[in-house]
Amino acid sequence: MAENKVETTNPLLQSVKYLKGVGDNRARLLAKLGIKTVLDLLEYFPRAYINRKLNPSLFELNVGDIVAFTAMISWVDIRSSARGKNILNVGVSDSKVGLVCSWFKYPKAYETLFRPGRLVWLSGTLSEYNGQLQMVHPDFELIEEDEDSDFWHQREVLPVYPLTEGLNQKLMRRLIYNAFANYAKLLEENLPASRSEERRVGERV
Repeated sequence: MAENKVETTNPLLQSVKYLKGVGDNRARLLAKLGIKTVLDLLEYFPRAYINRKLNPSLFELNVGDIVAFTAMISWVDIRSSARGKNILNVGVSDSKVGLVCSWFKYPKAYETLFRPGRLVWLSGTLSEYNGQLQMVHPDFELIEEDEDSDFWHQREVLPVYPLTEGLNQKLMRRLIYNAFANYAKLLEENLPASRSEERRVGERV
């Protein structure tokens, strides 16, 4: 009974559904990621980071390297295999070196997602085909220039969070930003000074 009282009086331990932009449905999705309270969301760390600027370093990499980088889409090609299945090839460049991303099985929506001139963050293993650098089925995120808040729009580096179906990076960034905007001070006040410094509270976003 005492424990329940603590949970209802400590804002950090209240259900994440009460945070602006969450609600019951999104709270259920967040629970699949282990996020049930505001504190859980504040302590949900990125798995990687996107640099909005082009990073011309592909020429330094080797086949077999596991990489993550930002590049610009140069061209998109969809063609049918001998078995009648579509193969999606997307050419990207870091301004010096070109690379082909290939999907042999993919959602139909992919065919309209990629457009020349857009920036894309890619992660995967470098391979080679016919003398051309290639990534097969890489993880990706198209980098939007119209992030909801001025905070994210002005950032050169964006966090990439683990997700579940029904959530996207743009939404997750907004929710975590809202959590820090409203509760970061409480988090700092409830942590020992050494632990607060260790977690670098306030620099997470």
